Amino acid sequence: MTGATGGAKKVVPSSGIIKHSELLEYQLFPCLSMAGYLNKSRAPSKLFQRKGSTGFFGNLHRRFFVLQGHFLTYFKSHHDPKPSSRDESIDLRLAVATRIRNHEFAPFAFQIALKEKGTILFLLFADNESQRDTWLDCLAIATQVNTLAK
Repeated sequence: MTGATGGAKKVVPSSGIIKHSELLEYQLFPCLSMAGYLNKSRAPSKLFQRKGSTGFFGNLHRRFFVLQGHFLTYFKSHHDPKPSSRDESIDLRLAVATRIRNHEFAPFAFQIALKEKGTILFLLFADNESQRDTWLDCLAIATQVNTLAK
């Protein structure tokens, strides 16, 4: 948990996507916080699709993910000051994280998808079972609509 007091100043748009540079204007405090490297597949949704990807899920890329309260953002590395995805953070209250057993790409897989549409936002792979389970536990808390709200 990180600390400051106060509430969110802005309401998240229905798309669930906000500018990462404005994250603090939406964030509830105190908030859940987690960060670390995960292997990310190129997502099939239009939201994160890149030109030239091959197959349903393209190549895997190691990215640095930061979970702050309900918002998930990824960076190319922990040294980068700006997110990899066009200054975007995803509101996880609109999403669900699911463990994937025996994925063909690698073990320790999980995905994050939109609750209503089922659109897969991220297909992710942790380095080990413990790391995957820790991420899933934190993501389960972050996806709860009323988490940490007062």
